[in-house]
Amino acid sequence: RILAMTLVVSVHTTSLTNAADDLASHALIVLLHVSREVFFLLSAFVLFYQYAHRRVALGAFWRRRYWFIAVPYVTWSAIYLVANGAPWASPLSALGLFWHDLWTGSASYQLYFLLVTAQLYLVFPLVVKLVRATRGHHWRVFGISLAIQLAMTGEIEYGWPVHLSGSLAQPNAWLPAYQLFVITGALAADHWRELLD
Repeated sequence: RILAMTLVVSVHTTSLTNAADDLASHALIVLLHVSREVFFLLSAFVLFYQYAHRRVALGAFWRRRYWFIAVPYVTWSAIYLVANGAPWASPLSALGLFWHDLWTGSASYQLYFLLVTAQLYLVFPLVVKLVRATRGHHWRVFGISLAIQLAMTGEIEYGWPVHLSGSLAQPNAWLPAYQLFVITGALAADHWRELLD
């Protein structure tokens, strides 16, 4: 977690200070952006480690987890709505913009982390079931997840086989963009003894 936080701070303290033609510093920024993937891998690892051998009580799990992210997410989305100059002349427009910001995580660029984390919490009980049901076949699960991630990356970066548009073309705020790291984190937690060895 300390590594992920250090990477995030490093990206945001250096990304706006680089000269436009400095290849080395921009290459460093690209490498530091792995913080997103590390964050979601570690989140899945820690969650799965806690629930690997016990039942996930959905109501209690979601109540506990969503309380810590929903309140700041909604609060900061509202603060950014006001700070960014919401169209108050039309309350319906302001409400529509607020709903759009909540749905897409676009009130401010960093809020997508909370939105993706909320999606992770939503599907996490299914991830636990998947990992438990496929024990003995985890390399296959990892391989399928890797293939999906590579296909998604090809689509996002190069537009093949079809060109996506809208929020699908920039899926930073959607959990499927990080599915490999969630699956890898859960699988790693299930095999933590072997990994330590």
